[in-house]
Parts: sequence; C-alpha cells; structure tokens
Amino acid sequence: MHPVIIDILGVKIYSYGFFVALSIYISYLFIKHQLKEYLNEEKIDKLLFKSLFTGFIGAKLVNVIEHPESYLSGKSLSLDYILSFFSSGFSFFGGFMGVSLYIFLYCKREKKHCKKILETFSLAMLLGLSMGKFGCLSAGCCYGKFCSHEFAIIFTDPKSAAPLNIPLWPTQIIESVGYFVLFIISFILTKTTRINTIGFVMVSYSLFRFLVEFIRATTPVVFIFNNIPITWIQVICIILFLIGMYLILYKSKLHTD
Repeated sequence: MHPVIIDILGVKIYSYGFFVALSIYISYLFIKHQLKEYLNEEKIDKLLFKSLFTGFIGAKLVNVIEHPESYLSGKSLSLDYILSFFSSGFSFFGGFMGVSLYIFLYCKREKKHCKKILETFSLAMLLGLSMGKFGCLSAGCCYGKFCSHEFAIIFTDPKSAAPLNIPLWPTQIIESVGYFVLFIISFILTKTTRINTIGFVMVSYSLFRFLVEFIRATTPVVFIFNNIPITWIQVICIILFLIGMYLILYKSKLHTD
C-alpha cells in the first residue's frame, strides 16, 4: 500500500493520518445529525472537540505504552518525526477509553439526554473504525499473520509497517467491512427494536474483535491458555462482552434522560 500520500520538500502527508481525519469527520457529521434534536450546535461542537481531545491523548498514550520501541529507537526531533508522531500510531482502545471517560464525566455533570448521547457515540465509533481501517491498510499497521489463502494481501512499499513480500491475512479489510456491517445492524436495531444499543455494540464489537485477534500479528500476547496465545485486547474484549451482556439483559432501557 502507500503510507505516504504527499511528499513535498521532505514534508510528508501520511495516509494513516488522512484516513483517521476523514473517519473523525464522517463520525462528526453522523453525531451532529443524530443529536441536533437534543443539543444545539454549539454544545455538540464543544462535546465533540473535548471528547476527541481526550480520545487523542488516550489513543497516543496507549500506543506509546504498547509499542515503546517505535518511539525510542534512534528517533530525532525532526519536522518529519513530529508530523509522523501526530498523524500516525494510535490505539483504538486508548481512544475509546479517553472518549468514554469524557462522555461519562459530561453525562454525570449535565444529566440530560445521556442515553441518546451514549448510543450515538457508540454507533459513531463503529462507523469511524470502518473508515479508519483504510488508514491502517495504507500504512501497513495492524497487519495479519501469514496467510496461505488466495485472498492474502502482500505489502511491497518499503515505508510500510507490515512485513514485505509475504502473504498476510487482510485484517484491515476484514475489520473495515466487519465494523461497517455492525454499524448498519446496530443502527437498524436502534430504530426498530428496544434492545440496548450500547450493550449490543459492546457485545458485537467485542466478539468480532476477539476473533480477529487470532489472525492479527501486532497485538502483544499477555498469556497462553491451552497453547492458545491470548492478547491484552482479547482480555479487554471479554470484559466489554460481559458489560454489554449486562446492559442487554438487565438494562434494556436506560432511564438516564
């Protein structure tokens, strides 16, 4: 794929950052449309800006903790490195925790329309992830393990984060399609049923991501269970699944408004 979209006089525009920005913008439009009947435009913009800011901090912090070698191995404070630092290398779970923390504090303070806000942000998360995975595909990050099937993907760009000239599972494409399907299903269920949307998103996402982790090659393993390597993300997925099931079974209608 092509990690760098534009390279002018040594200043690079990274495809990862471009698609992340695009995914944020699409999620922004979705959230703004869904909440326009509940919050005025100024409040929506402030809510989005502050949640994205805390999400950015969380996403970057967790990525640094997870892959410290990418930031400490002979790096210099050049303009290219600074641009790369702010346009690539983010952890979804870190962003998820950052955004969730701010939304929780916001709802605790405001105590208005919390159910709708939480539902909308959970749906926007799936939509944004679907688009953002094109950035991972372009950059070669979040790559899969060796794959012997015909649909395997091969990275050839020297700037790619993935191993070169080796057939790999197309995890980025699988995740992009999967998250978009989950978004469509969740959105339809929100409009047609009384199921707890937040719980359904957590359960469906955690199940899907738990399975994808078996073919991904980039997430650190935390322990081995019956000769099966378990990553730290799979551990979090189990926790999210249990919380989501609780919301579906016991909190089918949140009375937070």
